[in-house]
Amino acid sequence: MDSKLSCLPVSFFADLSSGSMKLDEWFSMAAGLGLRYADVSAMHISVRTPVNLFNVQKALEKAGIELCMVCAYSDFTHPDALQRERELVYLHSDISAAAQLGAKFVRILAGQRHEKTSVKDGIDWAVDGFLKAQAFAEKTGITLLFENHTKPGAWHLPDFSHPTEIFLEIARKLKNSGIGINFDTINTELDGSDSLAVLDELIDMVRTIHIADSSAKDKLNPCVIGTGNAPIREILNKVKASGFDGYYCIEEASGTGKAGIEAALNFVRPLLLS
Repeated sequence: MDSKLSCLPVSFFADLSSGSMKLDEWFSMAAGLGLRYADVSAMHISVRTPVNLFNVQKALEKAGIELCMVCAYSDFTHPDALQRERELVYLHSDISAAAQLGAKFVRILAGQRHEKTSVKDGIDWAVDGFLKAQAFAEKTGITLLFENHTKPGAWHLPDFSHPTEIFLEIARKLKNSGIGINFDTINTELDGSDSLAVLDELIDMVRTIHIADSSAKDKLNPCVIGTGNAPIREILNKVKASGFDGYYCIEEASGTGKAGIEAALNFVRPLLLS
C-alpha cells in the first residue's frame, strides 16, 4: 500500500455530483487500487449534518481509507465585500467538515479573475481571507494549502492567481503564516513559466504535489497522466532531492475513469520509488 500517495478522481466528479456514484464507492475503488489515502472535492460533501458526516466517516473506515485533502473553492477576490465574508464562512464550513473526517489538508484558492477586481486588491483580499481562515484552521488541526491553479469546473472564470507572477506574489506574502503550497505539475507550465524555477523559490512551503497532465502546452486539456506535457519526472526528482517528505496526489481528470487512474498509478509509482 502506498504510504503517501492519494488520488483526486476528477474524472468521476460529474458522477459524484449527480449522485450516480457515491463517496463510499470512490473510497472502495481507491482501496482496491492499493491506495491508503483518497482526496475529495468539498462539493461532494454537500450535506454537513453530523449524521451525514458520521456516515462518510464510517464509509472511510469500512474501505480502510484516510482522507488526505479536501479541495475547496474559496473566492476571496470577489469585488463585493459581503460576498468575501460569505466565502470565509463557506471555507470555515469546508475546514470543519474536513477536520471531522480526519483529513490532513484543505486546498484553498485565491478566487476568480473578476473584471472589477484589480491585481493589487485581489492579492490583498486573497491574503486577508487566507490569514483569517488560517486562524480558524489552526484550531482544527487542518493545514491550508494554496495551489498554483487555473480554473475549476465549479467556477465561471479563470483563477485570479494564474498567471504565475500573481501566484508567486500571494505565496510570498504567506511565508511563515503556517499556510503551505499544493504544487500542481502542469498549471505553472500553461502560462509559459518554469515549474522548476518556481519550485526553487517555494520548495520550503510545499506540503503536497498534485500530479496532473495536459496534452496542450498553453491551456489545460487533461489527458492520461504521463502522456502529456507536464514535467512530472523532473518535478518529482527535484522535490525528492530536496528531502521532501510530503504527500503526492494524482489529479486524474482524463475522463477515462478507473482505467485512467490505473494508468496514472502505473506511471507514478515507479517514479516515487526510483
